[in-house]
Amino acid sequence: GYKLDDKDITLTKKNLKKIGTGKTGDVYKYKGEAIKLFNPDEQPPMTEEVAEYLTKIQTSRILLPRKLVFYEDAFRGYTLRLVQKKGNSRKLIALPGEDLILNSEIIEKDIRTLSDKKVLLNGITPDNVLFNGRLYLTDPAHYKLLELYGTQDLERLNKYQFHVLFTELIAEELKKCNYPQSVVTYMRDLLRVKDVDQPTSEFLKEIIDPKDTIKQMVKKF
Repeated sequence: GYKLDDKDITLTKKNLKKIGTGKTGDVYKYKGEAIKLFNPDEQPPMTEEVAEYLTKIQTSRILLPRKLVFYEDAFRGYTLRLVQKKGNSRKLIALPGEDLILNSEIIEKDIRTLSDKKVLLNGITPDNVLFNGRLYLTDPAHYKLLELYGTQDLERLNKYQFHVLFTELIAEELKKCNYPQSVVTYMRDLLRVKDVDQPTSEFLKEIIDPKDTIKQMVKKF
């Protein structure tokens, strides 16, 4: 009963390997792609129209639906580019400043593309991030279309949400590495000083040396 766009497919335990679990459904590896299948007993978190719209947008690090999955003609999920979790195992706080800045710049370029298309990055949380040396936003299930919003205002909002996400990712990593709460609070407060109109990448250029990591940076506090 499954279709990928208009092509019949068979989904079984043999050709599916679960690679992620989320509130809206599970993610599997399927023929070189990731496939998100929504929880079967719940209303899909996004409409078929929004998912179809997102398939036509090209981004680099913000993953978007590629093909839609139907079960008995009802919209039940989509495929995504498969990103390998293996790779650079270092954490964000162990990346040189110049690499942190580069990752932010690439995400910001994607944000500009999506904002121009009237897409709100709704529901971006640390749970929906993959870092393998490159930073990816992995779950577009809650993204929304805001037709009545100006693109500049929407881009400002999307970049603000990304900065909140970035701040929480750094704070979580510091906690996991057993840094004192005072260091976590200081770093979070420092990142919150950023002006609302300033991109995260530009702010990082002001507060961190290109060769320093955040680990090295907090030693100087």
